[in-house]
Parts: sequence; structure tokens; C-alpha cells
Amino acid sequence: MINSKVWGSKNSIKQLLKLNKDADWEFLTAAMDIVDDASEAIANVQQFGLSGPTKYDDVGEKHLRLYSLLSETYI
Repeated sequence: MINSKVWGSKNSIKQLLKLNKDADWEFLTAAMDIVDDASEAIANVQQFGLSGPTKYDDVGEKHLRLYSLLSETYI
């Protein structure tokens, strides 16, 4: 949604998104990256489950995948 608003416009990003400071754009892009990473992690768990795409049945890996899933869901 943000990219579609910004691309193809002659106005600056700050004007288009009504940002207060130049650093706000950097904050916004970092937030978009975090949400994208979280979406990929959730999709991976949906595809492979807590066991993951591994040949080992390791409780530690399952714990990390579950912790990651809960963290990404929170984000």
C-alpha cells in the first residue's frame, strides 16, 4: 500500500505520507521489513509445522520455531 502510493509520484515521500521528519521514512521502511520477515516466518511454520523441513526430531529446534512463531505473531 505504501509502495503503491510512493511509486510514480512526483512529490517527495515526506509530502506523500505526511511524515514529520526525514528519519520517519527510515523507521517506516524498517517496520515494513520486520512485518515482511514475520509473514515469511509464519508461512514457513504453516508449511512445515513445528518440526520444520529437517530430518532430525529435535526438541530444541521445535522450541525455537515455536518461540519464533509466537514472537512473529506478536509483531
